[in-house]
Amino acid sequence: MTNVFVLVIAAIFYGTGYGSIQPTLHAWMINRVLPTRRGAATATYFSLFDLGIGVGALWVGFFAKWLNYAVIYKISILFMALFGLIYLIYFLNVKKNRAADNRAKYGI
Repeated sequence: MTNVFVLVIAAIFYGTGYGSIQPTLHAWMINRVLPTRRGAATATYFSLFDLGIGVGALWVGFFAKWLNYAVIYKISILFMALFGLIYLIYFLNVKKNRAADNRAKYGI
């Protein structure tokens, strides 16, 4: 395999991931707020999304001085796994709360 081929494959995965997660998070956020607060929520979402990308790039660049890129990518994967775990815990709590609400609502 050539470096260009691997770069193209990585770009496809990166673009697919970014292109699917960004609108998904935005839609999720819109569904979590009152309709009258959607404008403020959208502004906050995009501001913090951009801030996260900027600050994340600064931190990765800062640590890249001392670490090689393989270590940087491994650390990034750990952060993604941590955020995935946080989301899973959130999802399970929401599911449990909905089940409890349904039991209370229907007297089960």
